[in-house]
Amino acid sequence: LVGLDGAALLGARLIYATSPAMGHAREGHPESNERVPAILDALRDARLTPEECGGELVFLEGYRAATKEEVMRVHTRNYVNGLNMLARTRAPLDVDSAPTYVTPSSYEAAVNGIGAAISLIDAV
Repeated sequence: LVGLDGAALLGARLIYATSPAMGHAREGHPESNERVPAILDALRDARLTPEECGGELVFLEGYRAATKEEVMRVHTRNYVNGLNMLARTRAPLDVDSAPTYVTPSSYEAAVNGIGAAISLIDAV
């Protein structure tokens, strides 16, 4: 993992990673691809970055995507396969009235986000 060694871990008060779903481009939707970049911009504007905070904040990079088996620790095989199939063959589409929507990159975005979370947990 980039950005995390023993010394960084001991001095960190917050370790974070990002996994923006850039394929989620529905304008005005809360799950917009503009969300993560906007948060990072706000952190930068507030001077809450690893560069500004002298080791108290650590940005984790270089994590891997979760495996299908890791995702199936909390979801059924049918759910995981179904999301992957929907993303590959039927996206874009709404899957409920929220509206939660699936894009062609939704499965990849999900396993990347899960991989980031697993890496953060494993780091501590």
